[in-house]
Amino acid sequence: MVNKINKNKIDYLWMGVGNPKQEILANDLFDKAKVKYIFNVGASFDFITGKKKRAHKLLQSLGIEWLYKIGRASCRE
Repeated sequence: MVNKINKNKIDYLWMGVGNPKQEILANDLFDKAKVKYIFNVGASFDFITGKKKRAHKLLQSLGIEWLYKIGRASCRE
């Protein structure tokens, strides 16, 4: 992966792996790959593509979208 990044002269690397994996990978890549910036976007790609459902706009605006996610996670178990 590092060789491909360096070969293609990537300046901006967007990672949507998930926590804590993306932070660990980003730290490792930042030391080895010749990139200027690494953006950890988590599940953002899943929300944009519709793979994951977001909370209602009201919960988002109140800053408690995490409450919706906890509820959905407990229903799956």
